[in-house]
Order: sequence, then C-alpha cells, then structure tokens
Amino acid sequence: LATDEEKDSLALYSGWGAAASELASLDVPEKMALIQSTGSAFYTPPEGIDALWAAALKAGFSGGTVLEAGAGVGWLLARMPDSLRATSRVVAVEREPHAARILQVLHPDADVLMCDFKIAPVAPESVDLVIGNFPFGSESMRDGRYPVSGLHDYFLMHSMSKLKPGGVMVVLTSTYTLDSLSASVRKHVQTHQGADLLAAVRLPTGLFVGTDVAVDCLVLRRRLPNEAARDASWVNSKRGTTEGGTEFSYNASASWKN
Repeated sequence: LATDEEKDSLALYSGWGAAASELASLDVPEKMALIQSTGSAFYTPPEGIDALWAAALKAGFSGGTVLEAGAGVGWLLARMPDSLRATSRVVAVEREPHAARILQVLHPDADVLMCDFKIAPVAPESVDLVIGNFPFGSESMRDGRYPVSGLHDYFLMHSMSKLKPGGVMVVLTSTYTLDSLSASVRKHVQTHQGADLLAAVRLPTGLFVGTDVAVDCLVLRRRLPNEAARDASWVNSKRGTTEGGTEFSYNASASWKN
C-alpha cells in the first residue's frame, strides 16, 4: 500500500497531453498506449472539478452508481463531496496504463477498468450519474450504435447509453458538441436516447494546461418512460458571420448561459 506521501506524489501525474513529443525517447512496454492517449490527456483543474460536483448536486444527484469515463488518476474522485462518497459506488474507466494503475492506488474503493471505453464492461442503463471531462481528439469514431462523431461526442453518446432513465450527466466537452452545424449527435441524444439538456455554460478558453480548446459544461438528464420531452431547441444550431466575413455556427438553446 502507498503511504500518504507517496499518494500525494502519484496524484501529481497529469497525463502526457501537454508533453506528447517527449514520448519518442521512452522505451517502455506501454509506449503505444501512452502515445494513443496524448491527444486527449488534459486533466481537469480543481475549479472545474468543483463546478462539476456542484452542478451534479444542484441537478438532484444524492448518491448511487457514478461513472467517469477517462478518469485519469482520479482528480475528480479525490474532490468528490463527502456526502456523495458515503452513498455512491464509483466506476472509473481509464485506458492509459500509468494513469489507471495510479488510479487504483489512490482510489482502492473504486471499480477501476483499465481499457478503452468502447469495450468497457459497463451495463446499459446501470448508472445514476455520469460525470467528468470527456477527452478531446481529432479521431473520427465509428460505432454502428451511434452517428459517426468526434471523440468527445462519442463519449457523450456512449456514456448516455449507460445512464438510467432519470439519471444525470454533468460533463465538460468541446464547444463543437453544441455548436456543430451537424445536428446528428444532438438529435440522437435528444430523440433516440431520450435526454434533455438542463443547462449549458461556456467556460473560459485555456482551462486546461497545454491547450487552448474551448469547453462547455453540459448538464443533461435521461427522461423516465412516458415522460414528456423538454425544450429541444438545443438540437439545432445556427449560422453566423463575423464582421470580417468569417462564417461560424452557434447554438441558441434556451438553456444557454455565457
């Protein structure tokens, strides 16, 4: 077992996303897994983590099964409110070997799955809360169960499939989830997966060290059987043009807050 001092040192590991070029000089068995994770391994700062937990509480979550996909070393779990820790079971998925092993040491009470989220053995509709920072990357994800999407949107849809009716999702994701001109992902989540957007907040650029990616905090909830859908305006995006003539797209949801 790790000492408290050793755990503090392990918790400092923050992924390879901001230092991908340094991997080329490494000679370790897990080198390929590390390289595969560099495009998305940007861990969430404390203020972002606290905001996620606050949003989960405000959305009504008071305990149950919690899923974090792409859990890193467990920074989010370390800041879980005590009131929820006592009433929750945590399932944490992390494919990067070093991070997953550190996660197991720091959070021995969590069910840690060291594998790709796509094949993680998490049963459909078995989770009460999905929380976390979805990974960012340029890879295109193909899975016959969902529309073709980017990595962040794949995590959104696949995580939603694990959520029970009435369950809540509180996540950080790329602004493209809401702003993309294609509505295929949003329509799938709203219509086929039966989820409503409760709130959305755009966060400052530069929240993650090593990247200037723009991020939204989204709060969604899966509807109960026969429950009427809420406002679905978030499914559609609109076109706009800057003063310089550059076209862009944006989401005009009634749930939006800047």
